Formats: sequence, structure tokens, C-alpha cells
Amino acid sequence: MKTTEILEKIKSLNKEKLDSGYALFEFNPSKGVYFGIDCNNRIALVIESCNEVLNTRIQTTRELKLMFNITSSLKINNLITEKKVHILICNSTKDEDVYAFLMLAQSFIQCEDYKNYSNICELFLVFVDLFSQDKAVNHKELQGFYAELYTILYVFEQKNLDISRFWQSKDKMKFDFSISENKRIEVKSTVNESRIHHFKHEQLLAELYDIKVVSMLLRKDDTGLSLKELINKIKYITRNNFNVLLQIEKKIHHVMETELESLKFDEGYTKFNIRFFESENIPRFPGKTPEQVSQAEYNSNLSGIRDLELEGFVDWIIN
Repeated sequence: MKTTEILEKIKSLNKEKLDSGYALFEFNPSKGVYFGIDCNNRIALVIESCNEVLNTRIQTTRELKLMFNITSSLKINNLITEKKVHILICNSTKDEDVYAFLMLAQSFIQCEDYKNYSNICELFLVFVDLFSQDKAVNHKELQGFYAELYTILYVFEQKNLDISRFWQSKDKMKFDFSISENKRIEVKSTVNESRIHHFKHEQLLAELYDIKVVSMLLRKDDTGLSLKELINKIKYITRNNFNVLLQIEKKIHHVMETELESLKFDEGYTKFNIRFFESENIPRFPGKTPEQVSQAEYNSNLSGIRDLELEGFVDWIIN
């Protein structure tokens, strides 16, 4: 079910007057999962308990409230019942918080042991961290984010391979994708016509890792594929991957929707100009960074360098 559809169902519940308890609709009856509202019209995720003897635990912040293994009155399909449940309430009324809450909650309940206390607490802490972020994202970072997402989309559409599970788990890591212990992928993009990219020296250290570089030439276009559209495509591909959805939300949580809609690149131009390279063929300083030198960075021109066919790039990933 789409997040927008859940929101519409919840809005229909707002008409119900509650003195206490929760008005809910069944999201997944076989899993005992419900979405709805409390008596203050705050959005709630409700999960039936599978062990009624567990201790009740309650945690609260300004934006969230978690009640684990609590007996509560539930109004489901106009019938009032009492159940032992786990309840996570979103106190925030910000659109971006509500949307993130519902989307990530949907993905979370696809995981094993979604009724486990430690896992529910981890979800609670994820939301606490996400809602407390107040970090501005600049245009250059959004362009890089666009390129990483488009790499996932391109490989999926061309070869039906989802590489999102290899995507960096945290922002600002040395490489964008970690395929295995020694295989790494770095994604670079530019809006210039020359294929010149900025590298940290460690991103080209073929002596330490087997590194492939995805190079993308981008061209702004008012009718192009927007970052918002690209994000929605990736969210659909990775709809059951909680970690990937969380990474996306962390990146864009405080970015204005108008900015996501206005950042557009000509997709035909992008497809025509995407290339794959082996790091050992890219101009670079030889060897490791000397002990007396740190944070070495430089521009490398990839024009004219022999590239790797998509088939070879995919074979390298899966073998």
C-alpha cells in the first residue's frame, strides 16, 4: 500500500471521536499490524503482542512515544476490542515527519522479529535521530546524491540487478558502494562537457581495493528527470529495504520539496554519457599517500580512457 493511501485512510479516521484508545484500520491482519490515530489525532503504528507476560515499557520524546506490551482499547472497523499491543505514536505534525514515519514503519514490519522489543526500540531511536536532524544539504551534495541514485536505477533497469544493498550506510564514507571486502564503487558526476572528476587519493588506490568508477555527465533540463521522481523510483525498487529507505530519508528530510522537483537532468543525455572505469586506468599519483601527507585530492580527466562495458561491470559485481 502506498504511503499516500495510508494517509487517506487515516484522514477518514479523524472523523471518529475518541475519549481514549485508538481508531485503527487493519494494514496487515496476518501480521497483526494496524495504522490509525489516538484520541489526540496523532498517527499511530500498532502491533499485536505475541507475548503478554513481557514487561510494559514506555519511552517518550517531544516527537515520539513508544509503549511496549501495553493493554489498550482499540476501535477496528467500528468494533471496540482490548488487546495487548506495542504502540508507536508520531507526535510530530510536520508533513515530512509524518510521511517518513509511515513509509519507514511499512518497511520495518517486513523485517523478521518486527515484534521484538530491541528491534522496536531501534526503530524508535531511528525516528528520534531522523526527526532531530536540522542539516542543510547544498546543491553539490544533491547532485552527487542524484548520481548515486541514478546508478542504482540504471543498473536495475538495464540488467535487473538491485545494487542498493551495497550502497553506503552512512553519508560521507570513502566509497559510495561496498560490494565485498575488497570491491568498491565510486560514483562521480559533472555538469561540464569534459569528463573531469575530483577524487580523494584513497578513492583510486587500486593497491588496496578493486575499485570501479561510475562517471556521469549531467545536463540540466526543465523537462528532465527530477530528483523527486528519481527518489520515488528508487523507493519503489527498494520498498522492502528499510536501511535504504532510511538513507534516502536522512538525506532529504529537510530539503524543500520544490528543490527536489526543480533539480532536473536530461535522462537521455545521462544514459548516453554514463561510463564505467577501472581505477587503475584513471590518472593518479602512484602508491599510497606518504605518511607526511594527508587528505590528498586532485582532478583527473577520464576523457579518452578505455572504459568498461556495462556487462563487464555487472559481471564484476556478481562474481
